[in-house]
Amino acid sequence: MMQQVYKKYHSDVKTSYALGIHEQVLPYSFTKDIVRSTSFYWRKEDPQKYIGGEFADKIQSSLDDTKLFLNSFENISDDFPVSKHVLLRFLDISKHRYMIWLNERASYCNNSIIGQCFKRRPNQISPLEINVLKRYMNNPKYKIWCIRSVWGKAVRDSAVSMAVSTWYKYVRKLGFSKARKPQKIKRKRGSYDASRPNETWHMDISQYKTFDDITYYIYTVVDNFSRKIISYDISTQKSAKIRTDTVKKAIKKEFGVDLKDYSLDLIVDGGTENNNKTIHQFIQECQLNINKKIALKDVTFSNSIVEGPYKIMKSYYFRIKKILSTTIQQELDFFVENYNDEKPCNKHKIYTPNEVHKNPKLAEAKLVLSKSNKERLEYNKNYCCKIAV
Repeated sequence: MMQQVYKKYHSDVKTSYALGIHEQVLPYSFTKDIVRSTSFYWRKEDPQKYIGGEFADKIQSSLDDTKLFLNSFENISDDFPVSKHVLLRFLDISKHRYMIWLNERASYCNNSIIGQCFKRRPNQISPLEINVLKRYMNNPKYKIWCIRSVWGKAVRDSAVSMAVSTWYKYVRKLGFSKARKPQKIKRKRGSYDASRPNETWHMDISQYKTFDDITYYIYTVVDNFSRKIISYDISTQKSAKIRTDTVKKAIKKEFGVDLKDYSLDLIVDGGTENNNKTIHQFIQECQLNINKKIALKDVTFSNSIVEGPYKIMKSYYFRIKKILSTTIQQELDFFVENYNDEKPCNKHKIYTPNEVHKNPKLAEAKLVLSKSNKERLEYNKNYCCKIAV
């Protein structure tokens, strides 16, 4: 029996995909034979995993500068006293790199964002898809969403069939977002993933000051598995009763009246708002078997799951408006409904927290882009450069 030989790709090839510069540094004749699932895995990797990943933008800029130089270099006349071969060696430019550049130069196109002819490089994102991306990124409804959620919505609508890494790449190239600088702050230890809805809940309180200088406390209970906000409330006071009422409301909503044979892990922070006589008495008297645990004390992980929706609320939803004491309730109601039912959750790719909460199998579903590349290839091969996109 003939043994199957597996290809091993050079680390530089993998790095170019992770940095998003593979189309600039690798010829199509080479990349077209790479299995899509393999290249998709490389693109998903965090560029910061690679030493020097923070210089990705500088690398791209250097490539552009190199192209400008080589344009002049290629136009050197034959009577120049030094041969091109000698100059390449002096400049430490390999013949392979030079031939790649010649190939790119022959395929250059001003109408393409990556500067390559659509007919010669038909696998690149088509002008039609770029227009779809622009339409979604410019939609006022999605201005309060993160880029990944907008991508999830576009894929959900079958409007595009591009990977999220490709979406990010073109979003940056079109100026909708800038490359993030690596953060050096110490990250909290992450939480864990429950195996089903209503197995583990997280609860906490977040403080918010309105534009008219009124401080509010927002109470939430969040499901670990689906990331759904199960219940919430708002008050100008920190109250053990309100904290307890949000848990009661969540239990009634999810478990109904019959609480026998049910158990629940409830993860909280060490603050007195989550640890007091009112809470403890309710847990003791509740028919539901509640195991309250303090994050980073009773368990090794943090309570970051419940902090996630607060960050989204403050960074995206509340940041673009003047939230007043007279409007904060309706703004909070809108946020919870939009977060639970409209905005695709980062964890669940194209699905919302409420969808996964109702149908847990969606959390395990593999994302299959519904539209094949056939449409993209057909469009690019028939693209006319004289027609404005």
